[in-house]
Amino acid sequence: MHPSQIYLKPHPYGFGTYFKGAPTCLFKHINVCHILVSYDDVKIHSIIKLIGRSFADKVELYVFDFEIPIMRKCYINLEIEYIDGYCYKARFLPWREYVHENYNKRLVAKSEGDAYNTLRYKLLNNAGAYGKFVEKPHTEIFENYINEDGIIDSKIHEKTFKEELQMYNAKYTYIPLASIPAWSRVMLIETALKFGWRNILYFDTDSIFCLYNDYTKKVLETEINLKDELGGWGIEEICERAQFTAPKRYKLEVKDGDKTKTTIKAGGINFDFFKEHTHAEELAYYMEQYECTKKEALNMIDIPFDEVNIVNSSWQVQRAYRVKGGTIIEFQTKTMDVQKKYIDIYNQNT
Repeated sequence: MHPSQIYLKPHPYGFGTYFKGAPTCLFKHINVCHILVSYDDVKIHSIIKLIGRSFADKVELYVFDFEIPIMRKCYINLEIEYIDGYCYKARFLPWREYVHENYNKRLVAKSEGDAYNTLRYKLLNNAGAYGKFVEKPHTEIFENYINEDGIIDSKIHEKTFKEELQMYNAKYTYIPLASIPAWSRVMLIETALKFGWRNILYFDTDSIFCLYNDYTKKVLETEINLKDELGGWGIEEICERAQFTAPKRYKLEVKDGDKTKTTIKAGGINFDFFKEHTHAEELAYYMEQYECTKKEALNMIDIPFDEVNIVNSSWQVQRAYRVKGGTIIEFQTKTMDVQKKYIDIYNQNT
């Protein structure tokens, strides 16, 4: 998603010019607007800070001017009061072709079964062409050492150019390029709205889950770019049922003939706790039983949809503590529930 916006959209550059009220310079410019927003109801949220607010009265926001048209489609009876802002000149980024080349090289690597370069070119686009520009300041260096008690500890050294880093916010950061994720969010929601907001179940960064009916099927066939290119989308799978409880926490059930496959995504949470055998043992069993690769075995492992609780659950995980003479392993209770700001949406959908 982010590389697509780097390649396809104009972005601010240079230093912004301060203005009061609403922006007046729009052609070949992008404005950061300081505004107060009020609305009566929500179709779907387009502004992260407003999630959890079913209505608003003069909520303070900072947005790019290109985010405002999509806000008008998402918030009912939206009223905006402009306070001030900064106006930037806008143009295509000078490294946009670098991103395009990496994408094309990645397609070649995928077609040749080159797993290393498939991931490498993705990393070059994600980190090199975008990530470093929004990296937080690194003003300190941590040096590991063993102290007089034999315990591993860290010494903290301040960088000699700390004041310069703080002045510019970080070594690499260029704050106006927050326009990249802002454009991504706009394009994500613009695409989602094509399916009809009542058909949308969940969306996040570069994925959209919607009901599959005659209307959305027609939208897929006629209005969505399904080419494998920057700005294109792909149909990943058709699910029988699903549950969504928070950002990046959901489970899907897909039927493939007589076989049912459950996919669980929960921000790195390990769901092996509910199984009778460890994940490694189950992988080994399938690889030996069917004489297949690890990747093929992963696709065979069936996780029962109803046995995974992503609404309210707790389980034990191991945590290591370094102590004098070695390491202590202790169990820690992990819990998972629906976050407070999403609970109203969750209850309504339930």
